[in-house]
Amino acid sequence: MVVAYANSQNIVGKILGLKILVGIGLISYSSYLWHQPLLALARLRSLDNLDEQLVLLICFLSLALGYLSWKFIEAPFRNIDLVKTKTLTIALSVVALFMIILGVMGYKNNGFPQRFDEKTAEIANITISHDQLREDNVCFNFSLGAKLLNCIKGNQNAQPKVMLLGDSHAASLTYALSQEFKSRGISFINQTKSSCLPIIEIVQSPDKGCSDFVISSLEKAKELKIETIILVARWSYYTTEGGFDNKEGGVEERDSIINSIEGTQFETPIELRKSQILSKIRENIERLTSEGMKIILIYPIPQNGWTPSTKLAKAMLFNNSSDNISTSHKLFIEETKDIYHSFDNIDGNGNLFRIYPEKIFCNTKIENRCFATYSNLVYYYDDDHLSNDGAKLVVPEIIKNI
Repeated sequence: MVVAYANSQNIVGKILGLKILVGIGLISYSSYLWHQPLLALARLRSLDNLDEQLVLLICFLSLALGYLSWKFIEAPFRNIDLVKTKTLTIALSVVALFMIILGVMGYKNNGFPQRFDEKTAEIANITISHDQLREDNVCFNFSLGAKLLNCIKGNQNAQPKVMLLGDSHAASLTYALSQEFKSRGISFINQTKSSCLPIIEIVQSPDKGCSDFVISSLEKAKELKIETIILVARWSYYTTEGGFDNKEGGVEERDSIINSIEGTQFETPIELRKSQILSKIRENIERLTSEGMKIILIYPIPQNGWTPSTKLAKAMLFNNSSDNISTSHKLFIEETKDIYHSFDNIDGNGNLFRIYPEKIFCNTKIENRCFATYSNLVYYYDDDHLSNDGAKLVVPEIIKNI
C-alpha cells in the first residue's frame, strides 16, 4: 500500500526516493544473504552468547559485504553484455554441484570430525555419549503402559527397594546410579519424566501428564513395597520463569511451560505460585515420611547458563585454552535461597535424608565458584544436566543413605 500510493510529489515518495534508502534497497538482497552465515559463524566462534553490540556490528558488516557483492558480483552478472547466459548457467551449475558434493561428504563423514583433535571431539560430543549411556528406555518420559522390567536398573535379578523419582535431572543420574547398584547386587526402579516435578497436585500449561506420572509412580512404590524414594528435580525450574542467567554471558533459552498448583491460575504472579509450589513440595514429602517412606532429597544442582562442553571445546579449538569453566557460587546461593529455606524446614519425621550437590560443586575445586569442568573433565552434558562424570560425584552421597 505504501509503495502503491507513493510518488515523487508526496512525502512518502520523497522519503523512499532518498539516495540512502534506494541504495539500501539495491543491496538488500545481497546483505540478506550475508547476515545469516555471519551470525551463524559468530555464534560458533563465540564462547558466550552474542551481545547486542556484536550483533549490531554484524548487521553493519552485512551491509558492507552486501554492497561489495552487489557491485562486483550481482550487478556484473545482471549485465548480459558482460556475462553471457550460457556462461552464467555453466558457472552456477559448477558451483551448485560443488556445494552438493561438499554437503554429501559432510553428511557421510558426520561433519568432518577429523578437523578436531581426539580430546576436543570427545568433549564436543559429550551429549551424544551421555544419551547413549543413560539407558532411559520407556521409563524416561514415562509411559503408563511401560513394562516394569524395563524400569529396573542395577542388578535386575534383585528385588528393588529403591525408586528414583523425578524429572530429567533425575534421569541424568540413572546410568551412574545403575552401575553402582549393580556392583552392590541391588536394584532400583527408574521413574523419570522430563519437565515434571515429582510431586502431586502440580499442574502445567501445556499439560504434560505429570500428575498421572507421579500418582502412578507412588502407587507402584506401594505395590512393590519400595522402602526408599530418591527425589531429584531441577527445583528452580518450577519456581521461576525465564531462562537462567549466570550474569557472565550465559543465558539459557527456556521453553514456555508454566507451573502452578491445582486451583491456582497460571496468570497468578510467579512469586505467589513459587510460594505455593514450595509449600506443596513440603506437604508431599512430610506426608510420605509420616507414612514410613524413607526420602533422599537432592537439593538444587548448580546451573550454568551455557553448555560447558561446547564452551570448553571452543576454547580448546580457537584459543588453545582449557581453562576450567565455572559460575558464581554467590549467585547460586541467591538464586536458591528460597528453595533451601523451604527444604530446610521440612519435618522429615526421622525419614528424610538431605544431599547437597552445592557442597560437591561449589567452593571446592575453585574458590567462590561452582565448577562445570575441571582438568578437561566435563561434569555437565548441557547447561543444567549432570554428565555421567558429574553424576558419579553425587551417587556416592546417595549410596551412603541407602
